[in-house]
Amino acid sequence: MNAGVVLIRAFNNVVNDFLDQGLAIKWSEQLNEVLTTRWLADKNYYRLQMRRHAPDNIDQRIQQDAQDFIASTIEFVRGMVNSVVTSLEFAVVLWGLAGILTVFGFDIPRGIVWLVFIFVILATFIAMWIGNPLIRYNYENEKLNGDYRYSLIRVRDHAESVAFYNGEQHEHGRLSDRFKAIIRNRWRIARQSVCLSGFNDMFTNGIKLFPIILQAPRLFAGQIKIGDIQQTVQAFARLQNALSFFRMFYNKFTAYRARLERLYGFLLSTEEQHSARQPEISEVSDGIALECKAAAAFARIGGSFCTAEA
Repeated sequence: MNAGVVLIRAFNNVVNDFLDQGLAIKWSEQLNEVLTTRWLADKNYYRLQMRRHAPDNIDQRIQQDAQDFIASTIEFVRGMVNSVVTSLEFAVVLWGLAGILTVFGFDIPRGIVWLVFIFVILATFIAMWIGNPLIRYNYENEKLNGDYRYSLIRVRDHAESVAFYNGEQHEHGRLSDRFKAIIRNRWRIARQSVCLSGFNDMFTNGIKLFPIILQAPRLFAGQIKIGDIQQTVQAFARLQNALSFFRMFYNKFTAYRARLERLYGFLLSTEEQHSARQPEISEVSDGIALECKAAAAFARIGGSFCTAEA
């Protein structure tokens, strides 16, 4: 019997893993097609370079950010589904074990269940407040790493020029500056992550005593037994862990949010460029008219649209 259960669980894990990877591959194909099509449409690959606030490292956004976004989305959705199912399961168990809880003279039926929800919700908001700067830091981390990677590729692509002009020292200084910026930002991420994980650990460990404290009066009154206390502690812990999924995942969520913003920023920039038209040459009855429409470079130096007729 035990061997059969083990085989079923192993088969279930293999199937779930295959479905996750299959979904990621299919989604990657679709997302890559959308991103590359938008990038190449209407010569956006060129026009975006002409903008003052052009999105940085588009190649990184299309390749790395898109893949990380897909993987994080699947992980997040799977975790949320498991969290909801587990929460419902152990909320029912804890509901059956809970009794009347007296708080400041008020009797609250099944009070221990309501308290765990209230505590976790408050802790989640505090964790979001502590970890909110990580969204900006992770966004900057993606940008700085992309800039550093581009600088390395630039040296490789211009190796002949660098060697001819003995530019090794200059390029080394440029690379060193970019990498130092990465390290400074990583220290900011590390400090903020430690604060977030420290709060999460203190809350998770501190709340473990609550079910014992809350059920102790009922134990002394003879309403429940020691076994009920043990079941309450286990159900309380499982429910608290399930409800705390987002709070514990929030560190990863900040990186996920940063990637989402980078992809959205790229798509938004291509939408803004979509209205730009290429210069057109049209033929009219009196001759040939050269129409200058939405010429980005010409507009930036204060030019106006023109029509020159032959």
